[in-house]
Amino acid sequence: MKFVRGLRWDGEKFLTPEGHTLRVRCLEKNLFRVTLLRHDAWVMPRTWSIAWDASDVPFEGVDRDQLPGFSNPPLTVRATSESVRLAHEDFAANVDLTSGTIDWHFQGKSVLRERPTDAYGLGMKTLWHAHELRPGVAFHGLGEATGPLDRRGRDFEMRNLDAMGYDAETGDPLYKHYPFLIQRDGEMAVGLFYDNFATARFNLGREKDNYHGPYFSYRADGGDLDFYVMAGPSVAAVTKLFTRLTGRPRLTPAWALGFSGSTMTYTDAPDAQVQLGGFLDKIAETRLPCTSFHLSSGYTSIGKKRYVFHWNREKIPDPAGLVRSFSEKGIRLIPNIKPVLLTDHPRYQEATEKNLFINAAGVPEQSQFWDGLGSHLDFTNPATVAWWQENIREQLCSHGIEAVWNDNNEYQVWDLAARTHTGFPMKLLRPVQTMLMAKASLGAVDFAVSRSGMPGMQRYVQTWSGDNTTDWKTLRFNLCMALNLSLSGMSNIGHDVGGFAGPKPSAELFIRWIQHGIFYPRFVIHSWKPEGVNEPWMFPEWLGHVRELFSLREKLQPYFRKLQLSAHHDFEPFLRPLLHEFPQDAIACKIEDQFMVGPALLVANVFDAGATTRRTYLPAGEWTDFWTKKTYTGERWIDFPVTLETWPLLIKGGETL
Repeated sequence: MKFVRGLRWDGEKFLTPEGHTLRVRCLEKNLFRVTLLRHDAWVMPRTWSIAWDASDVPFEGVDRDQLPGFSNPPLTVRATSESVRLAHEDFAANVDLTSGTIDWHFQGKSVLRERPTDAYGLGMKTLWHAHELRPGVAFHGLGEATGPLDRRGRDFEMRNLDAMGYDAETGDPLYKHYPFLIQRDGEMAVGLFYDNFATARFNLGREKDNYHGPYFSYRADGGDLDFYVMAGPSVAAVTKLFTRLTGRPRLTPAWALGFSGSTMTYTDAPDAQVQLGGFLDKIAETRLPCTSFHLSSGYTSIGKKRYVFHWNREKIPDPAGLVRSFSEKGIRLIPNIKPVLLTDHPRYQEATEKNLFINAAGVPEQSQFWDGLGSHLDFTNPATVAWWQENIREQLCSHGIEAVWNDNNEYQVWDLAARTHTGFPMKLLRPVQTMLMAKASLGAVDFAVSRSGMPGMQRYVQTWSGDNTTDWKTLRFNLCMALNLSLSGMSNIGHDVGGFAGPKPSAELFIRWIQHGIFYPRFVIHSWKPEGVNEPWMFPEWLGHVRELFSLREKLQPYFRKLQLSAHHDFEPFLRPLLHEFPQDAIACKIEDQFMVGPALLVANVFDAGATTRRTYLPAGEWTDFWTKKTYTGERWIDFPVTLETWPLLIKGGETL
């Protein structure tokens, strides 16, 4: 790897001794872009993440040299023989020509500085970028990565993976590719977004090197060093700026805020249509509100394998009748679809002849997928998009389907010979394929869900934290995952309530999980468990309380809808950590097990078995207990008594639901 050691300023750009080019440009107030290109040429000349204020990006992406929408304000330049200062209002890049590094200043203060030794590295197959690690700073973002809300002291890999049954505290990597990091120093925050789709790794202080001071770093397996730096007086300001940068969150249908049922067991059963009818009977019997049902992939089976766009007529003899039976109850079916055709799929040869798959040395690439080998559809190919949309319409919409569930779309293609229709290698476009799959699906339906994704996915889909595990630890750390994903611009999210994999939850854990799940935009109880699936009525003695929880969510839906509108119009997250709302409160900024739903509702769920009290921190101001209507003054801790039916829920003074 060659490191940048010195720069020369030519009045417009910086040049390295090796002939590489560093450009520093201002796109908007508090938003800069930096590119370090090998001999001033792109490895990947297009982007699919950047969509300033926009709700869509073309299938072919956007030319990195012609990004639309930015005002590109002029910079004030002050150059000497040793340094160059590029500034716009309160935000400035101070470039040291000797070390070839940037010290970023915001509101007169140094807020982020590249490591003075070997900050930039360009190898044949890797990229490197390192910054000083300052005492006391915290790190947030990186999408749904596991562990605490503060990422400091860990490292993370960005490599989309089907991580079924992951450890929510330590597991890595997961489903999504989110190379966006927020550094928080007191109230002030700086965001770094690396617009690169290659597999990458972030070291946030875990790695140490005797020849350098404390640092954090980014390393990518190819692509370009094209990154965005944004600063703000708070994390909230940076999150809003990043969300605007990567696109306007989609306003989903109001019905998507309702409860959605699901389980793999129904569609895996030989009498699937009968089993699904039993779900409708139980919904009617228990009088639980339900607006959708996620139809697992068993409906596509031949034997034990899954075959997208194939209906198993032995399990489901009347697909249109099935859809109609749900629709008559006000419930929309959301069928599972996958971007891989197994090699024995009835339509594999057709897709091969039409060149719809990712190519590897002249033939369709083949990768392990579920119970066999399969080939991944290439959504950079217009013919694939047309074929995909045609099949959604003919095989699903023709039966009354209005929404789809994009699943198993991590694109685990490891063949280095694999290339896309664009001519670029798959190793540089794996996350892009999952985003283009979402865009393609939305071309045929009104609503889509996607498990995998990358920055910009908020323009198209709702998502969830994948195949989580049933235990108390998962309940706790799934919250941190959701809050960091919200800070990363994607807050239309949820979890599989009760846990997807692992043992059946106890009644206590299941009830606590529902109490938590009702506050998310996505509220789905979904599981795959040999010993019995998670369903709202699985503990009959608690059905009355479950009904009360569902009713509470129904009552909160007008407020939830306002939050969705705020996300769409104003780029504000639905779920928020306390540090987002109260950046001046040092205690609130350290709290990871409480959260805000919008600006008004503070939630302190119970995450420990057998709890009789819940210690809760109230930030400054007045807070009204949702249950008792008692008012409390903030900036203090309160030990609230709890039962299995109660937990702290407070309304911020002056706010309305």
